[in-house]
Amino acid sequence: MRFLRRAPITIDVLTINRDAPRTTGLREAWSVMPGIQVVRLITPTATLEWGVPAAQIDWAIEELLPSGDAASGRH
Repeated sequence: MRFLRRAPITIDVLTINRDAPRTTGLREAWSVMPGIQVVRLITPTATLEWGVPAAQIDWAIEELLPSGDAASGRH
């Protein structure tokens, strides 16, 4: 089941900033499961915070990066 069924959108990610990853804050704890790591995605129009389970963060970032950029952690 998908909440608020809408057509998927594409976001152009210029940079993934892993310099200061964080866990969820106290206010976010009500709506985000424990163990989430938050990184910043820099796009042409905004900076987004992206929460991913800590055990999957490396894989998730590799999925966003073009081949060869995964080792740097930045895109």
